[in-house]
Amino acid sequence: MKFTRKISTSAGTRRYLLRAILGLITTAGVLGHIVGYYEVPYIDQIENLLYDTRVRLTAPGGIDDRIVIVAIDESSLERLGHWPFTREKFAQLMNNLFSYGAEVVSFDDLVAAGSMAEAKAKGRVRIEGKDYVMADGDVVEFRFNV
Repeated sequence: MKFTRKISTSAGTRRYLLRAILGLITTAGVLGHIVGYYEVPYIDQIENLLYDTRVRLTAPGGIDDRIVIVAIDESSLERLGHWPFTREKFAQLMNNLFSYGAEVVSFDDLVAAGSMAEAKAKGRVRIEGKDYVMADGDVVEFRFNV
């Protein structure tokens, strides 16, 4: 005797449709968040966590001597007055920074060269001092530990 049993595909079909619908709902949810129809806070948290991890893994470590942070703290505010400072105080700050020396290049020359190093190699960067009057489009790197 030969027994033939027909396997019901209705359970398999239902399972497949359920998985497809859940996948479409998830995709629609993520796309709605990306396009900006609504905001899902957990997606932002995950994205921020992944970004921080990527930066920690790929960024070079250590301290770069070329970076100087000029901070305006409470003692400066007590000594110099309220924020924002007057134009005269900003001019004095710029004058002090230029007294260290500054590498100046025009924005157009910098973009054409592609980097500050290339602009220096092409002779487009000039060293300016305390008496320099900035022009529109100047890009300035102040020199400290020279």
